[in-house]
Amino acid sequence: MSDIDYNYIHNRKCQLLEELKQVDNDEEMFEEFIRTALRDVAFHTRDQMKKTHSRNRFVRPKGHENCNASSGIHDCLTFGNGKLDNNGFWENPCGECARAHEEQFPEDGPCWPHTKEQLREMEGNHEV
Repeated sequence: MSDIDYNYIHNRKCQLLEELKQVDNDEEMFEEFIRTALRDVAFHTRDQMKKTHSRNRFVRPKGHENCNASSGIHDCLTFGNGKLDNNGFWENPCGECARAHEEQFPEDGPCWPHTKEQLREMEGNHEV
């Protein structure tokens, strides 16, 4: 199965169709609208694929061979094992794998399960 976020694409498509109704028959506005929409979806898909690439190269800590990674609904990677819910969160979260991934691939940003420090920082930025 591909890691392309089809839910995001579907939701964005619906949103864009609603916005398209506002453009009406202005050809120049329509062309700019299409360029912007395609660029938005392309950038989101590119970012998801970058995370997938780093996830596939991730070297797990010793003793964590059963841990896995997924993309969470909050647009960051999640680590753990057991059952994966519909939002991309693991039944048994693994903070050690999350920290190891952050160290190996800092460009991916914070991974779940988050540390207390990360949560405090996110709360301060109103991202939680």
